[in-house]
This record gives sequence, structure tokens and C-alpha cells, in this order.
Amino acid sequence: MDKLNFWKNWPKTERMIYSLCLGVLGFCLLLFLVNYHVGLEAVIDWNVSEEIENVSIPLDHFSKYGHEFDLKAENYLLVQRFQASQIAINTDAAKIYLFFMAFAATIGITAVSMIRKTLWYSVGATFFIGWLAFIKLDIIGFGGVNNDVLLGICLVSYIGTSYVFHAFATKAGLLTRLLTFTGITIALGVLMMSFSETKNTFIYLSNFGLGVPSIIGFLFILYVSYEIIRFFLAIITLSPSQDPKNNFLNFSIISWLYLGYLLVVYLGKTGLIDWEPSYYNPFYILLISTIVGIWGHKKHHEVHFTSIPHGPVGALLYIAAALVTMATLSYGFATANDPLAVVAGDVILYSHLIGGTVFYFYVLVNYRSPMNVNAPVHKTLYKHEMLVTFGFIPLAMLSGFFSLVLYKNKRPYYNWRAAYYNAKADVYVTEGSETDLILAKSYYEMGDRFSPKNNKSNYTLASIAFEKGAYRLSAEHMKRAMENTPTVYAYANLAEAYRRTGEIFKEAGILNEAVKAFPEEGRLYHNLGYRFQHMNIVDSSFIYYGRASEYLNKDLQGLAYANLLALLAQNNIVEGMDSLLAMPEMANNIYFQNNRLAVENLLHRHPQRTLDEAFTTDSLLTNEMVTYLVNYSYTRLGKNDQELKGVISKFLSVAENQPFHEYLRFALASLEFYDGNPEKAVGLMNETIAYTQESLTPYYENFTGTMLYKVDAIHKAMEYLAGATQRQRYQIINTAPSHYALAVAETQPDTVAIRVYSEVVSLDSTYSEEASLFIKALQTKNLDSVIAWKNDDEKTRWLGLNNGALEGNKALKVLESYQDNNEKGIAIGHLLERLIAQNQKAQVDSIWNMIPTSDVKPETVKELNFQYLGLLALRYDFRELLDRLNSQEHQIPNQRELYVPYYRAISLEALGDTAQAKTQYEEALRLQPYHPVVGIRASNFYGQWLKDYDKAYDIALQSLNKNPFSTELKKTYALAALKNNLFPFAQGAFEDLQEELPEKEFGEFEVQYRKVEEEILSEEF
Repeated sequence: MDKLNFWKNWPKTERMIYSLCLGVLGFCLLLFLVNYHVGLEAVIDWNVSEEIENVSIPLDHFSKYGHEFDLKAENYLLVQRFQASQIAINTDAAKIYLFFMAFAATIGITAVSMIRKTLWYSVGATFFIGWLAFIKLDIIGFGGVNNDVLLGICLVSYIGTSYVFHAFATKAGLLTRLLTFTGITIALGVLMMSFSETKNTFIYLSNFGLGVPSIIGFLFILYVSYEIIRFFLAIITLSPSQDPKNNFLNFSIISWLYLGYLLVVYLGKTGLIDWEPSYYNPFYILLISTIVGIWGHKKHHEVHFTSIPHGPVGALLYIAAALVTMATLSYGFATANDPLAVVAGDVILYSHLIGGTVFYFYVLVNYRSPMNVNAPVHKTLYKHEMLVTFGFIPLAMLSGFFSLVLYKNKRPYYNWRAAYYNAKADVYVTEGSETDLILAKSYYEMGDRFSPKNNKSNYTLASIAFEKGAYRLSAEHMKRAMENTPTVYAYANLAEAYRRTGEIFKEAGILNEAVKAFPEEGRLYHNLGYRFQHMNIVDSSFIYYGRASEYLNKDLQGLAYANLLALLAQNNIVEGMDSLLAMPEMANNIYFQNNRLAVENLLHRHPQRTLDEAFTTDSLLTNEMVTYLVNYSYTRLGKNDQELKGVISKFLSVAENQPFHEYLRFALASLEFYDGNPEKAVGLMNETIAYTQESLTPYYENFTGTMLYKVDAIHKAMEYLAGATQRQRYQIINTAPSHYALAVAETQPDTVAIRVYSEVVSLDSTYSEEASLFIKALQTKNLDSVIAWKNDDEKTRWLGLNNGALEGNKALKVLESYQDNNEKGIAIGHLLERLIAQNQKAQVDSIWNMIPTSDVKPETVKELNFQYLGLLALRYDFRELLDRLNSQEHQIPNQRELYVPYYRAISLEALGDTAQAKTQYEEALRLQPYHPVVGIRASNFYGQWLKDYDKAYDIALQSLNKNPFSTELKKTYALAALKNNLFPFAQGAFEDLQEELPEKEFGEFEVQYRKVEEEILSEEF
């Protein structure tokens, strides 16, 4: 134990300081191992690239005259893929590296100052001066003055002080010297940090000063290159053997195995044989050599450097050199500077192969016989004076080492140059300016030139090219980076570069190759699933997302499951996926929850959920938050969720959320529409249209027009559909022209409608067949031809759109020719709606009596039930109308429920319950603000029953603004304006009606108008 703890008998202070230094060296060795095994993970992160993809969710469907209307909204799927980051500049590693360098320098100069012989002191001081000179202190721009000033300060401080200790204060102890130099080091460090003109002084000093420490490291590797063989010798000769004649044989066998293994590695690396051992690690060999070298150095030092005491001078110098070596290599690992690792690996292999071989032959020549007689060879190892002395070893080692270096075309030298250029390039990357990045790029290119296909240079060049959009160049550099060092990060980024260039098959091929090379990397499976998802190869995508979820950690599994849900939604494979949707462990994963909402919306399955506040607490929206909010909104349609509306309105009030306002307004408009607030919905859609990009305008106009069509606001719908049709060149929505044509057919003369339908065909041939049927219905005037048609749906279209169908008994004769009772019921429903609106009581009764009694579908029966409500109103049978509304028997279509408050209002008004009627009129105006009849009846109610002429006028005015083509509403407005003493407005409306109405109809209205005018004037008089 005393031999191991050789510093046990040193003075206490020296023993404590040496123990401290050993502790620092131990920490450095541990950090060396950590950085080696962590590798690229220390400087490359995984980024999640997020895409928002759309899937259309059907909100509603209805049809009219055989034309289908679909209200669809976009749900948003969050789809992610993994992409590796650039190699980060490891500033923390630079700080730690400088700490070890400073510590090594401090104990090194401390040890030099203790050397008594002037010659050896001069050698040590000169070596230290060279180290300082080649660290390139000038590059930090110290204080804006001549850059050599800092070097001068360091030289004066260190060398001047060391000389004082060497020549004058010779009795100063180790602690005094160490504290002095520690103080100098700290002071110089503070001075550098305070007056440096560089932004990243740590990086500058670490990287520009990498050259000298790496050379010291290579020399140290050479110095300890035979320590493992020496250790074998010590183990064998440490204790007397029972059979000493085999001592040398045992030593030879273990040495041959070790050196033979190194030789095989060397031959494999040089290509002389086609095999290389899998379990060779040069850095573990160096680690072992460094540790056992602590004791080997003691024996070597005491023999050949007798003028320099080992304790503590020689021991401290060894630790300083070991620290420089291991810290430098550790820094190379921490900064992913693989050429430095490569050259270090070569130096370790060459030196240990040559050094071990030379040492073996030294033992063979000098100690074979003593070993076989149990002589304690380990004690006299370096004292032999036989034929071959120990002085031969360094010369033989250096000769052999440089022979191997030159044999490989100076590859270690070129790798060392490449490592240095990579380090310099890192410095300029930290500066960040365009000029600095150009310099960095040029240094990385030089690094690639000296060490072709090294990972550090090419990976970074690929990243720079990628950032600038040069994806093909990025792919070329990334391929070079992978040739010598294939990494999971390079595979992912090479595939991403191919994705950006559109070479999807190359992308898929690279990812297939990647999962074979890294079979447990879940991110690669995930990216492969993403690629097949976008190639629409659903089964492969499904499989790879499943594999990704097996290998990803719990935090990342949600991304794979979220992408899987997106895949199912995009391909409408949503049935039978209940187990995937119900994953409680994904409750806090916004990606998963967002895509689950989209799937549930496709299924029209909306389980009771509440808005997750964890996803909506911030005032500033993110992609994830806005897509979650929008998708969640479509689960709450028709549920009057005021809390949700409040949350959306809160986000809309924040100016910074402006990029997301369009999506939030659209979702809020949908909520308001299905909550029975179409006017609010249209207002929000108008804002959406006003602020959206021009190419999206037709989509929103078509949605708004279809929405208005659903609530029978056909004139208003036509305005939006006309705009969407005019912008059809954007090809975003191709249903607007056909919707617009039907609106024209319902409201305009036949000739205009025929022209519009002809234009529909020219815009989109998809609707040519349908358009031709509508044109046929509008053009055909001969009753016998209509009756002869074989398809009843064509007759229904003719009855609905042809104004002449209501003349005489034409409609009755056509109805008699129907073969399909259900289609006949549909036609009757359309006819009743038109006739009730025109107050044609006699024709309504005739048509009503033709309703078939069998083979009528429930949906048609519900529509006829609704028309019966209108028939009761037409007959003034308000008691029965109210009774039916209050019973369960009225069973009408869902979209017709909007009319219930209106029918309640007119019934209650007729029965004298004005208080209840007022409430129902308010509800009717909210639900049907665009229906002219609702506006007319509500205005008349307030004027006639409540004598609230202001309210009556406001209702008439607002309704007329929404329905400017309704002459009946204009009549109501003119009379309301009169009663409110707004004579100029009343007169203006009166004059407009004179131009718009037929002479007879205007004459009848003029009588009514003058009568009211006289009443108002007489009351005033």
C-alpha cells in the first residue's frame, strides 16, 4: 500500500496539495469519459418541425331541387417530424476546459519554480513561455491597445514571479508558491474578461489556443505509451513466483496478445487486411495508461531526472501534462470536433504499438534472465547498464511513430490541422454576423479539405446550406459527413434535405437505411411514418408510427400517436379506434388532444369535454393553442358555450394574436351561427373576408353564402355567392358557382338564370350535367312535355323554379303524373312554401289535398309538417297553430326550428298575449334577421300593439338593410317612418316603390300610405 500511496511520507502541505491535484485529475478523467460517451448529444438537439394540415369536417348538409349544399369547416391536424439541430457551440465546455488549462498552468509553473538546477529551470520556463506565446492571447483584443501587451503582462507575471522564487525566495514552500500563482491566474483571468473586446472570450481562448495543448497531449501520449506493458511486467514480478522460469514467458504471452491486438487494429485501419476488431477503444487505453503512468512516472523520473525531485515537482508536472491532455481531448468530444478525436486515436494506436514493442524488446534484451529467477525487475527497471540502455527507448519510439505517420501520408497531421480549423470556425459562428459566418464557412471548408468527409466540418456546412435554402448542397455535405461517421442526426437531416428538394423516394430510402443502422431510434421510425403518410401509403405509415411509439420515451410518444390520429383523419379511417382515442396518459399532450378532436369531429361524436385551461392560459397564442381552440369549437356547435366564446373573444382582443384572428373569427362565426345568431355570424365572416388574403376570399364567401342559404336568406346569400363565383380563378372552392346559379334561378327571371347556369358549365365541368337539368327546367314551358318526363325529380325542379307552374291547374296536373310518392311529397313541400309566401290560400288547399298517404320518407313528412304550420297561419287558425307548436306532434326538420319563435309570436299576437308575443318576436329576429316576413310582422307588432314607433322603425330599417330587394319590407319601412315623423325617409321609400311596383300594386299601397300620412298630420294639427 505504501508503494501505491508513494506521497504518504511527503510533508503534510505537499501531500494535501498533491491529493487535491489528483482529485482534479480524477474529475477531469471522469469528465473525459462522460463527454466521450455523451458525444454528439451534448451539442446536437432534436427539434420538432411542426406542420398544420387541414381536414374538412362536414358541419351540415341540405338539398334543394336536387342541388346539394354542404357546410364544411377546416379542422387542423398537427403533424410533427424530427429534425436534428446544428452542432451547437458548447460555451460551458469551453469554460470548463479553460479552468483545467488554468489549473494545469498554475501547478506547472509552480513546479517549475521549485526546480533548483538553473538549466532545467530554464528548460521549464522556456517551455511555459512557448505555451503562452502560442495560445494566441492577442486575438481577444485586450483593452484596445497593442495586442502583445497582454502576453507581456502574462510573461512578466508568471515568469518574473517564478524566477524570483527560483533565484531569491528559494525557501518559499509549495503552498506559498501555489497560492501566489493561483492569485496571478485569477487576476489575469479577471483582467482578460474585463478588458477583452471579444463577445465570447472563453471560446476565443479555448479554440484559438487549442494547438499547443493538443501537441502537449500528443507528447504525453507518447510518454505513457508503454505504461500498460510496464504494468504487465510489474504485476508479474511484484511477488515471487513458485515457478519463476515461466515469468518471462507469461510476460511475453500477455504482451504479444496486447501488441498483436493493436497490430491487427492498425492493419485494419490501413487497409492491409479486411478486418478490424469491434471492441477496440483507444481512449480507454489512454485512460489506463494515464492512471498507471502515475506510478510508472515516479520510477522513470527518479532514475533519469535526478536533478529534479519527483516529490512534488515531477509528480505535479505529470499531473499538469495529464490534465492538459485529457481536458483537450474531452473538449474535442464536447465540441464534436471529430478530427481531433481521430488524430488522437491514431496517435494512441501508433505510440502504444511502437512504444509497447520497443519496451518489450528492452525487457527481452535486459531482463529476460533476471525475471526467470524471481528478481524484482520492477524495482531496477530503468537502472540497467547492459548492451541496450533505456536511452534507446525514446529514440526508437519516435522513429517508429513518425514512420507510421509518414506511411499514412501524414494523415494524423492533416487531421490535426482540420481539428484546428474547425475550432477556429466555431469561434466565428459565435460572433454571428454575416461576415463572421462567411469566415466560419471558409474555415469549415478548410477543415474538410485537410480531413475529407470529417463529420464536424461537413455536418456544419450542411446545416449552413440548409438554413440558406440550398438543400441540394446541404444533402451533398451531409452525405460526406456520414461516410466516415454515420450518425442518427446526419441520417435525419439528409432525409429532410431530400424532402425539401422533393426527392421523396430518396428520403424514404435514407430513412429505411437509417432504421437498419439505428434499429432502436424511435425518431427515425417516426420520420419514416411521416414520409409514408405523405406518400399515402397508409399501412406502412401505421406500422412505423407504431414502432416509433415503442422506442420513444413517454414525453415523445404523444407525437407518434398524434401523427397516427392525423393519418386516420386524413384517410377517414376513424371507425373502431376507440382504444387509441381513449389514452388517459395523453391527457396533457396538446398535439394528441388536438388531433383527437379532429377525429371525433369526423365521427360526429362529441363526448362531454371541457376546455382544457392548461392549453389556453397564455394570452399569446401558439400554433398548438389556436388549432386546439378551433377544433374544440366544432365540438360545441349549438351548445351555446359562452365560456368558449369568451375565451376566443379574449384572444381576439390581443393585437399580438393578429396572425391567428382569421381562424378564431371563423370558428366563432360557426359557433354563433349554430347557436342561433346568424347576424353575429355574418358580421364575423365579414371581418374574416375583409382581412384574409385574396386567394382565400372565395372560400369564406362561399361558406357565408351557404350559411345564409340554410336560413332562407337567399337574396343575401346571393351577394356572397356572386363574389365567390367571380373569384373562381383561385380554384379554392368549386361549389360557389352552382350555389349562386340556384339562388339566381330562385330570385331572377328565367333568362338570367339560364345565362348563369351556362356560365357555371364553363367554370367547372363537374356541374355540367346538373346545370343542363336546371336549364332544361327553366327553358321548358310546354306542360305536356313536363308531364311526359320520366324522372319525377326533374318535375320537382320544374315546379319549384318555373313561375308559370303556379298558373291555373298546371301544378296539379304535373303532380298527378308523379310515380314516386316521396318525390311527390317533396314537390308539394316546395309548392306550399311558395304559395304560402304569396298568400294563395285556395291553391294551397288544393295542393295540400294531393299529399300522398303512403311511401313517404320521414324527412319528407317532417317538411310537410312544417308547411302545415304555414297553412294554419294562412287560415288564421292561430289557436291550433300554437297548440301544435306546444305539442310534440309538430316534428319538423331541424333547420326549420328557426321558424318556431316566429309562428309562436304571430299566434300569441293574434290571441292577444302581447307580452309573450314580444318575447317571441325578439327571439325570431335573432334567429331570422334576414327573413323579410319576420321583419315586417315584428315591426307591425311594435307599431300597432305596443305603439313603440321608434322600435317599429328600427326593426323595419334593419330588416330593409338586410333585404334591400323586398318591396313588402320597403312598404313597411315607409309606413314606420311616417308614424315616426321621419317624412323625408318615408317619402324616399315611397318614391322608390313607385318605380319598383306594378302600377296597380303601387296604387293600392298609395291609398294606405296617404291614409296614414293624413292621420299623422291630423294628430299633429
